[in-house]
Amino acid sequence: MISVIIPVYNEQNAILDTVQSLLNTLTHPVFENCFEIIVVNDGSTDDTSKRLKTIDSPNVKIINKRLNQGYGSAIKTGMRFTNYDNIAITDADQTYPNDMLPELFQFYIAEELDMAIGARKVDHGSFFILRSLVKSFLRKFASYITSYPIPDLNSGFRIFKKEIAFKYYSMYPDGFSFTTTITMAMISDTYRVDYYPIEYYKREGNSKIRPVRDSFNFIFLITKMCLYYRPLMVFFPIVVISGGTFLVSVSLDIVQDQNIHDRTILVGMISGIILSLGLLADLIAKKH
Repeated sequence: MISVIIPVYNEQNAILDTVQSLLNTLTHPVFENCFEIIVVNDGSTDDTSKRLKTIDSPNVKIINKRLNQGYGSAIKTGMRFTNYDNIAITDADQTYPNDMLPELFQFYIAEELDMAIGARKVDHGSFFILRSLVKSFLRKFASYITSYPIPDLNSGFRIFKKEIAFKYYSMYPDGFSFTTTITMAMISDTYRVDYYPIEYYKREGNSKIRPVRDSFNFIFLITKMCLYYRPLMVFFPIVVISGGTFLVSVSLDIVQDQNIHDRTILVGMISGIILSLGLLADLIAKKH
């Protein structure tokens, strides 16, 4: 019925409570007693490994990785060990309402979705103002590219079909961009994706997010996904700006000097080249 993956890195204070809360939640009748919890210990250096050894449940599978390779890497590892057709992911730090998993699953089934995403009502964390501004920009950027309203781009509380998720396996990055990638890929390929409002709590322990570096990584990833699926969404605004600059320059040259200068010709050529590259990229994307 459902496999729940928990990526873990240095969460000694929260991991046991998280696993226990999921064990209690997954006994809900909607899961028909067909569930498993896959804990992927991503090279933790604290007492997480020791505490995981105390878990004694046939429904919990623990995978220990020697090196810390990132959030996305942990989820990809967990995906390879899943036995059920539906995969859920959540965090180990108790920020997501695991008790809402049956509710999210019922929404997922009732709406016949390929992916149901928990949309956070509020966001807690360090660098709150910076995070809010960056996330707002990223959501609008991603919504523009996919032509789909995205209220929460990188929520780590979601359920998706295993078969579809594996189609994009080679695209998933090892870092925090896993959720952004699968969201944009499935929406761009017109799979049935919808959001369900959830609570979001303050985390246990310290955040692993690096605000500046990870924000740039997200922007780069979204741009890359756009070039992969809808390249004209990136090229067209550039062509409009360069083309507008060319027209203005031509007008000024004719009015002021009755002659077209070399810089104007150069701007026109650049505009034409960018348009040609955009059209070529769009043809390649559609063929792919």
